[in-house]
Amino acid sequence: MRRAVLFAVLLLICPFTVAALAATSVKDAVAQAERAMYAGQFTEAQATLRKALASAPSVSEKADLLLQQLRVQQAARLSGLPDAQEDATLAALSAIAARADAGADLQARIRFATTVSEYFKRLTGPSLGDLRPLQAAFADTAPKLTHPCRRADAMFFTALIFQMQDRVAESAPGLRQARQLAEANHCDLELSYDLRHLAEVAELEHDLPGARRLAGESLAIRQRIGFQVYVP
Repeated sequence: MRRAVLFAVLLLICPFTVAALAATSVKDAVAQAERAMYAGQFTEAQATLRKALASAPSVSEKADLLLQQLRVQQAARLSGLPDAQEDATLAALSAIAARADAGADLQARIRFATTVSEYFKRLTGPSLGDLRPLQAAFADTAPKLTHPCRRADAMFFTALIFQMQDRVAESAPGLRQARQLAEANHCDLELSYDLRHLAEVAELEHDLPGARRLAGESLAIRQRIGFQVYVP
């Protein structure tokens, strides 16, 4: 009882305490879910996010949690464990993006995430279909993302589409730009993607030692950060 009274007094003195605690909780939940996803613990990651979502966060916090939830669902899909709730997550994010108070960066983050989901659905489905509209969406979204790692990720996917269309040589400039941005901003996972697919470029150029080196660097990064699931 005494502790409850003291806490109530603290809230009166500092009205921003609840918001600060909620923000910390959301940030921690996103980080915990990301670590669990790296280890392939998709159920644990989703449980962490659902618990945070149940605490009635603000719209921006809900968006952060849903974006992380979609990220986990995407990794699970590529691991052969599609989540039946992925479409519900996409619908919830689309509703947030349509709000009048959704900022440009949030809208770009949601558009990028939904485009990744569409690409992964194609990748794991019966046919890739025409990937050019997805490539255009990635290219259009990349400069609108303010976080450098997200921007590097979108740049990577823009280049990756060339490889998926057997146009490996055309992927090289975009992959090198994405690599440069990822390296400059310590975006480890994103950098590992770039290196892995630059190895494809090196192989095309008959630089087999270079291809092995790049693939090895990519794998070393993933081992260092504990990334144990398949993502392009």
